[in-house]
Amino acid sequence: MGIHHHYATLLGEELAACDAAAQAVMDTLRAANLPADGADPAERMTEAIARFIVESRDRPMPRPLPPSLENVEPVPLHFEHMGMCYYRVLGTRCPRKGEYYRSGAVVAAYRAGADMHHPYSVVVPVYHAVRKNPVTGDAFRRGDAVTVPARG
Repeated sequence: MGIHHHYATLLGEELAACDAAAQAVMDTLRAANLPADGADPAERMTEAIARFIVESRDRPMPRPLPPSLENVEPVPLHFEHMGMCYYRVLGTRCPRKGEYYRSGAVVAAYRAGADMHHPYSVVVPVYHAVRKNPVTGDAFRRGDAVTVPARG
């Protein structure tokens, strides 16, 4: 298998996108006064981009998040018993029993077991951010609305 194995299999729009991406990387490197010379490294980078395009063909594209994302935080958060979710911040106050709050050295969302007496950022999960719930093993797709589990 030669250095141009994947590049040679690209179709029209894929080929144009690969070349444009490689050129953009080279231009960025040159603009930052970083070494961007040498045909071999540039060809290897272009082949890597082509490989990414070819290997992505078989995978379905991730479903975009629903358009109603006003006030949704851009980075997902790990929610206790639910996995990674995009979320909204409701405000900073003392969480009530059953509400999720953001806390921890490694920030995560925890469910209050009882009314709390210290203020935290109260959050509510909105959309799933991963394909599988790590706790229950249930499958769901990125962008599916969150169903908050019953407190047990």
